[in-house]
Parts: sequence; C-alpha cells; structure tokens
Amino acid sequence: MERLTPPQQAVIEHQEGPLLVLAGPGSGKTRVITHRIARLVDQGIDPRRILAITFTNKAAREMFDRVRRLAPGNNVWISTFHKFCAYLLRRNARLIGLKSNFTIFSTSDQKSVVKQVLNDLDIDPIHYPPSN
Repeated sequence: MERLTPPQQAVIEHQEGPLLVLAGPGSGKTRVITHRIARLVDQGIDPRRILAITFTNKAAREMFDRVRRLAPGNNVWISTFHKFCAYLLRRNARLIGLKSNFTIFSTSDQKSVVKQVLNDLDIDPIHYPPSN
C-alpha cells in the first residue's frame, strides 16, 4: 500500500462500520476505496456484504477492475448511484405502487416526450419550453 497519505491509510484501516469517502478529483479516492475493499475481504468479510457506489459508469468499471486485481474472485457489488437506486426501486416496486418493469427516461427522452405532449395538446413550445 505504497504512496498513501496518513488520512488515506486511516480510511483503509477504518473498522467501525460503513464509511463515506468524499474528496476532490485526482485525490486518490478510487485507490483508497479499492484497497479498503481488498483489506475487508482479506479480513474475512463476505464480499457479498460490501457495496461501493460511485457517480459514473467509468468510475464504477475502473473500481471494479482494480478490486478484481487486488482481491480476485470476489463478488463485491460496485455500482453507480443511479444503477443501485434503480435496482432498489425495481426490487421493491410493488411496495410503492410501481410495476417492476418501469422505464427511467434519460434527459433527452424526457424532452422528446414533453415536446410530443405539447404538440398533441397544441401548446406553443415558445411559451412553454420543454427544457423548463
């Protein structure tokens, strides 16, 4: 675990439950989190009980690849916030009155639907822009 600062080392060695790591770009978050996951697995924590969440698919893939190199053969769940929340919603959809096969629209899909509704209702998009 070379090239780690004392605060980074403290994160890796933290043993008192869940941990939220917030830091700026290029500060070593991914390296710290992947080393922490590897340490937890080495200490006998069931990898299926470990969840790492990040913002982008790229970061999730990078974290997944690094964890695989540090702790091969584990089933750590590494995901984005959006994917994890969609999973929770689908798994518990009936509890909140949704069907589990719902669709989450992208920003461009949302805009297209609103444009179509405005057109269908003969509403001038100049006065009610779809992007608002």
